[in-house]
Amino acid sequence: MNKSENRKRKKMPNMSFKERNILVDLVKEHVDIIESKKTDAVTIQSKNKEWEKIYVRFNSHGLGTVRDVNNLRTTWDNLKKSAERKFNAERKNGAN
Repeated sequence: MNKSENRKRKKMPNMSFKERNILVDLVKEHVDIIESKKTDAVTIQSKNKEWEKIYVRFNSHGLGTVRDVNNLRTTWDNLKKSAERKFNAERKNGAN
């Protein structure tokens, strides 16, 4: 194996609908901190702590696949982007 093969991350199975719903519910409880626009050191530390709490609670549901914090954050970002694209498409189509 060469060095690049060692660094490849293992692909996780796609999140199920149930997992995404659990993630959304957990993020809703912490949204004020997680979605804060502040970028100072204290706020970033607070955001990281909130994501750790979400990580622990998410994996305590025992859904089979253990998700890490980065996976949960990436999924949350992707869900937001998808919702924004859908909203913009509907708004564009509604304006015609």
